[in-house]
Amino acid sequence: MYLWIKLLHILAAFVFAFLHGASTKVIFRLRKESEPARMAALLDVSSDYLGLMYGSLLVMLAAGIALGYMGDLWGSIWLWVSLGLLILLVPAMYGMASMPLNRVRKALGLPYFEKNKSHSAGEPASPEEITASVAALKPWLMTGIGYGTLLLILVLMVIKPF
Repeated sequence: MYLWIKLLHILAAFVFAFLHGASTKVIFRLRKESEPARMAALLDVSSDYLGLMYGSLLVMLAAGIALGYMGDLWGSIWLWVSLGLLILLVPAMYGMASMPLNRVRKALGLPYFEKNKSHSAGEPASPEEITASVAALKPWLMTGIGYGTLLLILVLMVIKPF
C-alpha cells in the first residue's frame, strides 16, 4: 500500500507542477501582450485549471502526510523542513501571483477575487492602469521562488540530508 500512496503523491506533484506551468506561461505572456481581449483570454486559461491544481495540491499533501505515518518518518528533519517550505510557499505564491493577477483581471473589467470575496465584472480601467497592473507582475521572481522551492523540496525528499 505504501508504494501506491507514494505513486499517488508523485503523480499529484506532477499534475500540480504541470498545471502551474500553464499559469506560469500566462504570466510571462501577459507582459508581452497589449490587447485587452487577448489578456482576458490568457487570464481565462490561467484560471480554468485552478480547481484541479489546488485539488492536486491537496492530494499531494494528504498522500505525503500518509506516507509520513506509514513510513514512520515524522522524526526526520527533512520531512518537517519540506512540509514547512510547502506551507510557506502557498501564501507567498498567493501574494506574488494570485493577488497581482486579480488586479489585472479587475483592471480589465473581468470578474476578480479580492479581500476574500468574489467580485463581478466591472468597467475596464484606463489603458495606463491596465499596463501598470501588468507591469507589476514579476514572472521571473515568481517562477524562481515557486519552482526553486519545489526543487528544494524534491531534493530533500530524495537525498534526505538530515
